[in-house]
Amino acid sequence: MKDIFLNLKRIVKNSKVLWSFFILLLFLFVFGKNGVQAKIINNEFVDLTFTIDSKDYLTRSIKKKMDIAPFIENGYTLVPFRTIFEELGYTVRWDDSERSIIAVKMGSQMKLYIDNNVAFVNGEQKVMTVAPKIVSGRTFVPLRFVSENAGANVVWDDAKKAIYITRVGKYETGGVLFYEKGKNNNNTVYVYDGNDFKVIPLNNKSIVNWYSYKGRILLTMFDSTTSKNNFAQYKDGRFEILINDFDIQETFEYNNNLLIHGYDREQKFNKLYRFDGESLTLIENNFYVGKHIEVNGKLLVNKYDNTRNYTLLVFDKNSSNPWTPKVLSDDFIIKDYVIFDNVVYMTGVLETGKDKPLASYNSFGTDKSYFKILLGDTDININDLAVCRNEIYIVKSGKLYKLTNSGLNKVLFEYRKNVYIEYSVTKIIAYKDKLYVAVKGGSYIDSNGKTVKGDYPKISSFVMEYENTASTRVFIKDFTLKEFRIESDILLSLGTIGSSKDSALYIYNGVNDPTFTLDVLSIKNTLSVNNKLFIDVTDKSRITDKQRDTMLIYEGNTIRNLVVDMKTKYWDSVRDSLVFSGYEAGINANKLYSYGYAFNELLGNFDVKYWNKIEDTLFVCGSSPLDKKFEIYKFNNANKIALQDNLEIIKVIKAKGNYYLIYAYDRDNQSPLKGKKILYIYDDSTRDFIEMKVNMEISDMIFMQ
Repeated sequence: MKDIFLNLKRIVKNSKVLWSFFILLLFLFVFGKNGVQAKIINNEFVDLTFTIDSKDYLTRSIKKKMDIAPFIENGYTLVPFRTIFEELGYTVRWDDSERSIIAVKMGSQMKLYIDNNVAFVNGEQKVMTVAPKIVSGRTFVPLRFVSENAGANVVWDDAKKAIYITRVGKYETGGVLFYEKGKNNNNTVYVYDGNDFKVIPLNNKSIVNWYSYKGRILLTMFDSTTSKNNFAQYKDGRFEILINDFDIQETFEYNNNLLIHGYDREQKFNKLYRFDGESLTLIENNFYVGKHIEVNGKLLVNKYDNTRNYTLLVFDKNSSNPWTPKVLSDDFIIKDYVIFDNVVYMTGVLETGKDKPLASYNSFGTDKSYFKILLGDTDININDLAVCRNEIYIVKSGKLYKLTNSGLNKVLFEYRKNVYIEYSVTKIIAYKDKLYVAVKGGSYIDSNGKTVKGDYPKISSFVMEYENTASTRVFIKDFTLKEFRIESDILLSLGTIGSSKDSALYIYNGVNDPTFTLDVLSIKNTLSVNNKLFIDVTDKSRITDKQRDTMLIYEGNTIRNLVVDMKTKYWDSVRDSLVFSGYEAGINANKLYSYGYAFNELLGNFDVKYWNKIEDTLFVCGSSPLDKKFEIYKFNNANKIALQDNLEIIKVIKAKGNYYLIYAYDRDNQSPLKGKKILYIYDDSTRDFIEMKVNMEISDMIFMQ
């Protein structure tokens, strides 16, 4: 008896172990990679076609076959019960004792009895016109009764003896529009508002472009019957033309309005409109918009009209008449500009003559006194201008000048009494109230500007830190600058060192001494994330003497390699992390990495095909060249979350709340939808993909509200 008890105890113990192991396997199977339960729901949006006396039927453009065909009895269509219920998303079972069918779906239940017109839907008794029946050993149910009580619409096509069953899933996505280009200009717009899926035939019209603004869709629609572009809005389920024969040339936002600039083909001149989310208002006729700059609540605009006049105007959103501009200049045309401390510095030309003046606009006012011509005719590059401590410095013809009320004054540095140094300058930049000057040689001159002969030290190339002529220091010695740039309040200086001509990158945070690294040839891009500066560069290996692509990281006043010999293809900051992808030539593989608080190799051989950051979420899709299997991942930080296999993303847009719309190819070799384009709702709270439409040729999609 004791032995029996011990054996029983051992069996129970082993059973517990096996049961725990089974639960673990089930968890891993259900939740998959990264603890994600990613599934596709394909029975919320129903699109079925049955044909009388045909075993073939269509579901989401896929042809399927039944054992026995639907038929008509007393004017009502009966179909095999398992086919219709399962296509509508129900789980069915047969109760032999009651000769009844029980169908269940997410808390909804239908119960039907053979040869009985009484059915129960969620416990409520209902009477059917025709009863379920068994024919040739197969159970049939009334198609319309089952479909309509499952929330679907039923349409009878008498000519084709076909029945169309459709159902739209209910998801709080807000309004989304989908544009499908058809053959022979038979284009269509589909509208899903969370409850209904509407179809709007465009009838020989096509969408050129569209914009979503404050819950409204504005668009340019080309009418092939009139060969005109019409400006319209989508409102109350239809397209309403706002302006006939109007070509949009540019849109931009200012003062809580969308500004729309375009050409009116009927009146033969340009117009400027504004849209506040409710109505379209004309700002001004005969208004061609040139360069426009927003600064300190003002909008600076170059206007050109059909009388060939150029005007520089300014709008002020804080004035009593924010949409009535004031004239700053009657003839200045902006070519390029920079902004320092709310002052716009502009190079340009005049309406007449060949002068190329330098001008400024102080954005603290709107009358003409706030606009000034600083230099009447000086052909300078705007990037050769810097403002430091309210002083304007310019590099012109390789010399450093200071702009004063009397004009340009050459900046000279006293070497000794009556002897000055005139530096040859290539670039300047203002950083933390100091001017950094790239010097490339120079000469010694007297007070009259004449070269002084004598045994003077050679002036080498270096970078000078400058406050004024009496307060300077050598910032980087024996250094020929190639490029200055500022990224996230950090100064980068790229160039070559002394006679060795070693390429070098110096980085300065304004606090510590500058740090440097050798063999950096060029900077391709920079990105700052969470107090770390990532620098995508081309450098040179001293071992192979070959150029390569490298990712550097600057952190804690230290420069180090992050990834060597990798050509960066994509990168983005995702909250406090960097996610990036690139090709590593040394191993002939594409990789996906992240860097948050540590460096992570996420995928060792993954070729990214789609990359899109939407707000704080990054969507990445690609495949391995080994098995060609596509995978979709998302990032909200440094960690990847696997969403779905065997889908190749074409486009993703954000909808309302946790919802996104994903348009993708089915790349599953075992799927009947292989190669087809499918539109999904993606629920980020459950990570479910809800299949909306199959085989749609969507050209674009846009979120309305």
